Amino acid sequence: MKSQDQYSLVQFSQYRAFINPATITASSDINAAMVYRNQWVGFSGAPVTSLVNIHTPFRASNNFLGASVMMDQIGVRQNIQISGTYAYRAKFDRYSDISFAISPSINLLQGNFADVTGEADQMDPTFATNENTVRPNFAFGAFYDSKYAFLGVSSQALLNNLNGQDVNGTTSDTTGFLRSLNYNIMGGIRREFASKWTFYPSFLFSHAMATPMNLEATFVMNYLDNYGGGVSYNTSNNLSFLFNIKFNSTFKLAYAYTFNLGQVSQVTTGSQEIMLIIAPKRRRTIINMPKLLEEYKEDHKKDLGSSEVKSKKQEEKTKATPEEGKSRQPYTGKGDDD
Repeated sequence: MKSQDQYSLVQFSQYRAFINPATITASSDINAAMVYRNQWVGFSGAPVTSLVNIHTPFRASNNFLGASVMMDQIGVRQNIQISGTYAYRAKFDRYSDISFAISPSINLLQGNFADVTGEADQMDPTFATNENTVRPNFAFGAFYDSKYAFLGVSSQALLNNLNGQDVNGTTSDTTGFLRSLNYNIMGGIRREFASKWTFYPSFLFSHAMATPMNLEATFVMNYLDNYGGGVSYNTSNNLSFLFNIKFNSTFKLAYAYTFNLGQVSQVTTGSQEIMLIIAPKRRRTIINMPKLLEEYKEDHKKDLGSSEVKSKKQEEKTKATPEEGKSRQPYTGKGDDD
């Protein structure tokens, strides 16, 4: 039995760390984000995903640390993943850099398979007992970032140990072999118009083992980087409308509503995704050296001028004192007649 074992996000370009751990190097400040995604609203057992991520540079260097928690519920199966991330950023040229990241994780898998009812064979070992296991895994990412474009490749799970049991009753590989053909490729560009409008086209190509390839194309236009909207379409026959608003320099809210254009639309009203991004800016002391030098010169000139004036006055006083001494005779107590 194989099904969707990787969560998906429509607004991947708003906070790329959920797809590629190496993208945490794109910001030199602490960042955090929370996402809630309800896929196929109204469809019983549809995926519901909640994610929290936080990351920060380490000691003002090219090293970055991050942590995340993910809870993914699909039918009777739940996966709680706790991850840590280490990323390193290196300069590629003057305006761009390249980053690499590794993200070890612990997955707490729980499946209430005994609660499944239907026409399935009651002797099917997949539904004979519940699942309650702890499995380690790793994510990997590489990311190229420049002023006007980005490109990244990643794998959210390198080890083939998340699928549990197959239909034939055999257990999936848990010995740590690399997964085959499970990766994401994302990219995008940034273009400004009239200094107020910014256009963000981007794409996400995903492929997981035993699932069809999926390509998502997103087009977002932002005004003054405070308000934005756009559309997204993927090859799973989904059309999404996206909106985002930046309340201030710290908080940004993004929302997406997805319509399915295929047969799934007969049993669901669509999918919803809401994201909150928190990016507080550090207070930095900016020293304007040219201005300080000019002020120093002005003060130095004033001090020099005052010293020169004092020196001149002192010289004049010194010169005047002897002349006055010569013109005046000391008083002897005798009158002129004496």
